[in-house]
Amino acid sequence: MPATFQSATFSPASPFKAGDIITFTVTFDELVNATGAALTLTGSVTGVILTNTLEFTYTVQPGDNVADLEITGFTGLIEDSVEFVLVSQFATTTLDITLDTTAPDTLGTPDLLAVSDTGSSDTDNETNDTTPSFNVDVSGLAAGDTVELVDTFGAVTVVATYTVTGAETDGIAEITTSALIPGAHTIAARATDVAGNVSALSDTLLIVVDTTNPTTPGTPDLVLASDSGSSQTDDVTNDATPTFEVSIANMNLTDTVQLIDTSNENAVVGSVVLELGVGSTVLIE
Repeated sequence: MPATFQSATFSPASPFKAGDIITFTVTFDELVNATGAALTLTGSVTGVILTNTLEFTYTVQPGDNVADLEITGFTGLIEDSVEFVLVSQFATTTLDITLDTTAPDTLGTPDLLAVSDTGSSDTDNETNDTTPSFNVDVSGLAAGDTVELVDTFGAVTVVATYTVTGAETDGIAEITTSALIPGAHTIAARATDVAGNVSALSDTLLIVVDTTNPTTPGTPDLVLASDSGSSQTDDVTNDATPTFEVSIANMNLTDTVQLIDTSNENAVVGSVVLELGVGSTVLIE
């Protein structure tokens, strides 16, 4: 009796994306020998002499759908161990294959969390945190999809990977990076679905990591207009909101200078953010 077809399976588990290789395993009721055999879905035999299973591989093409992966028969010669030719085609076999060849939508721009934004404001994207955290909207992704944060400043480097759970609050994931070196970084996000399709990079967010303490400002000097004592240099005043002059030599734009009352539990009693055009001193009330 000629060998007869019994079943067909595939591996690895789906879903598959374009470029993935699917291995179809076709099983017969006895040992067979194949010569130039191929499935009609354009697979090719990968090694098969005197076995009751034949393996064929197929590379998923862009635009393929599940109907393209039905097994409808074979070409070439398949014989059993006593050279009975397997003449009859086996029945069309539809396997439970899932195809996903569509990349996820491009994600929104990452947003530096306020708790990581340690600059003069919590929206200036300046930080001394070398492992900052970002909010990324993952509401359009499915559980099991992954999100990468990518630093595109200079060489493109993945600095964080996050797996979507589907339980993120309002669809927002908080993602913390690996250690970043001091300096400028442009952070983008990209998504990869469970089939391996990869989205385009999102728009980038420029952040600056600065771990260097600023230059120590000069000793505050009560200005003459606020020094109302018997002498204009006795630092005695009846002004409840006095003004002080502070040297800011070698300090940088956007640095913040604070007046601290060390006799009142180090309370901050005045501050100024250095802006373009400031001189070597600054007045603080």
